[in-house]
This record gives sequence, structure tokens and C-alpha cells, in this order.
Amino acid sequence: MDVPGVEIKNPLSSARCAGVLAPLFSLRSARNHGIGDIRDLYALVDWTGRQGLSFIQLLPLSPLNPESPYPYSAYSAFGLDLSVIALDDVPEVRDSPAAQGLLQEFSDRGEIGALRAAPRLDYARVDIVKRRVLREAHRHFATVSGGRRDAFDAYRAQEEI
Repeated sequence: MDVPGVEIKNPLSSARCAGVLAPLFSLRSARNHGIGDIRDLYALVDWTGRQGLSFIQLLPLSPLNPESPYPYSAYSAFGLDLSVIALDDVPEVRDSPAAQGLLQEFSDRGEIGALRAAPRLDYARVDIVKRRVLREAHRHFATVSGGRRDAFDAYRAQEEI
């Protein structure tokens, strides 16, 4: 597909190229919730470019069982694992007083700091934190009107969901 003003280059079509394989969960940062998420991918993209590399390959991002978090044993091929969601990028999380309060509570108790500092990823605990925050954000979303809520309702009506 041609996109005006965008040059699409396939790095694999050249004689030599190099890239990096990165499990997204391993891109832990000071801003995430104990596991690498989509926003952490920006730093990897920038680093890859500075190194002169041509591509990034990720492990599957399909929904995982937190008790058995292996990227090739997802329970569905339709959707993303909740752990890859950058909570601070979700408007409904930002707009929900309950979700913000829950994040503050997790932070005040040191839980998010402990997840960030843990030597091993605690998938089950990260899953609990993110699910609880997203559940509060959804509750807030269900009570508002306008903007994204109206667009969601229109989508549901169009798709007869």
C-alpha cells in the first residue's frame, strides 16, 4: 500500500540487516507498573535507531494466564494481554477518580515500587493491579456520556454487539 509522503522500506530486502528481539515484558522502567508496556517500546525504538539497527521483533502479546505466563501459550489469539497496557495512557484511567485513587493506594503501600524493583517479574501481581485499575476505569466509563463513550456506543450499535 502506498502512503503519500511515507517511504516504506523493508529492511529484510537488503543484503544485510540487523535487528533486536525483545520481549516487551522485559522493558521495565521507572514509570511502568512492574512489567514493560507499550509506552516502554518507544525507548527501545529510539535505542534501536541510534544503534543503526533496522527492526524490532517482539514476542507474542496475546492474552496470557498470569499463573503460567508463557508468550506461546496464550489462551486467545484475539486481543492483547492486559499487562502491555500503559495505564497512564488510558484516558478513562486518568479521568476516573476511583482508578486514580487505587493507583495512589498501590503506590502509597509501596506495591508498585516493589513490582518495579523485584528481581523477577510478578505476572500474577501485575495482573491483579492492572485489572483492578482498569475495572475502576471501566466503571467510570460506563457512567459518562459524550466523546469516547458516544463513539463506543455507536460502534456497538453498528456491530450489533
